[in-house]
Amino acid sequence: MSSTHAGLRQFIREIRRDRDKLVRFIVNRIRAEVYEYREVVSSEVITELAAHVEGHLRIYVEILESQTGHPDEQHFEFVQGAARLRVGQGITSENLIRSFSSATSALWTWLVDNGWLEGERALTMSETWPIWFQYLNEANARIAAVYREAEIERFADGAAVRANFVGNLLQRKVCTIEARRSLIEFGFGADDTFGLVLLRTDQTDERLAVETRQRLARAVSSRLESMSGVRPLMLLRDDEIVLVHALRGSPQQLCDDIRKATSRITKPGELVGVVSEAFTDIRHLDSVHAVAYRALRVLTQRPRLALITEISLLEFAIAALGSDVGLVCPPRVARFVRAAEADHPDWIDTVRVWAQSSMNVKHTAAAMQVHVNTVYYRLNQITKTAGIDVYDLEQVVGLLIAIELSEHLAQPTL
Repeated sequence: MSSTHAGLRQFIREIRRDRDKLVRFIVNRIRAEVYEYREVVSSEVITELAAHVEGHLRIYVEILESQTGHPDEQHFEFVQGAARLRVGQGITSENLIRSFSSATSALWTWLVDNGWLEGERALTMSETWPIWFQYLNEANARIAAVYREAEIERFADGAAVRANFVGNLLQRKVCTIEARRSLIEFGFGADDTFGLVLLRTDQTDERLAVETRQRLARAVSSRLESMSGVRPLMLLRDDEIVLVHALRGSPQQLCDDIRKATSRITKPGELVGVVSEAFTDIRHLDSVHAVAYRALRVLTQRPRLALITEISLLEFAIAALGSDVGLVCPPRVARFVRAAEADHPDWIDTVRVWAQSSMNVKHTAAAMQVHVNTVYYRLNQITKTAGIDVYDLEQVVGLLIAIELSEHLAQPTL
């Protein structure tokens, strides 16, 4: 941007003239609006904050004086250096970015108070103010990158030791004394109750699957540590993430926290996960894992994240039967399922809702938002075609199993 414009030169002169007062005003606004700065008692941290505010104002002026109107790499080295310092002080990325919003609000107030929205001065504002926002957007992107690097480094620090401990627990290689000592070193309490989480992603691209697992592991670990103050134990092996966490609430709360941590990383149907019931003795991790792993295999039929107590016995039975369903399913039922999936998917939906509605016609009609006569018609067609009594619970359950395992019914049946 050219520095010959009279209004621009005056704008820059006033910023430089009021620099010290403006810096104090912005720092006070940040401390009033951002909790982590408001609670700071160290004069050194406040002095550093003031120096960084002054640095950002200096960069703004230099951009305005430049021919391009854009920041250069030297400017961003300052931004990244300041962000690394804030990482070391424990300032979160959210609060650091929020401090930029507070600084912008304070700078706007100063501009209004100095008449930069009036008359010809407003024209200068229309040219200079968007440049501040452009700088902020690029600076925030650099800050986010610094925090991502710090998170990866922090996650890697000690991760191998923790993963080795989990691996030894799963192989029953940890004695009582060693287990207690390790838990204390890792920050867990003597009376902590634990929850086990197994996660798996359903992705065919192995390289993408590995990257996704690593991102999931970091996201979940960071989320749970922020909620409890203790970093969970984590082991990445084969195609699963094994996570052990000290419960600060119920297993349901743990499940909800994991959903929030993974929602932006995986799409619906990509993540399969199970959360165990609470257990108190970490040495029993192997047996807890064995049950959870079996539940994880069950969930691959209908991919989702679930508490182990939410998985029905019917789902376990379906998973156990698996491909053998083709050997025991009555031929007429098998033919019905294959034909209905191709030509009458509404019949399949009706069977499922019929079972969920306690085999009640009115409840089924309400759940499917259709007339009761429609339900009666479909049930009659199902009875005629499949040869089952739709009012017999055992036969309905058998039909449900055949539907859930329909991909195995293409082979000949007895």
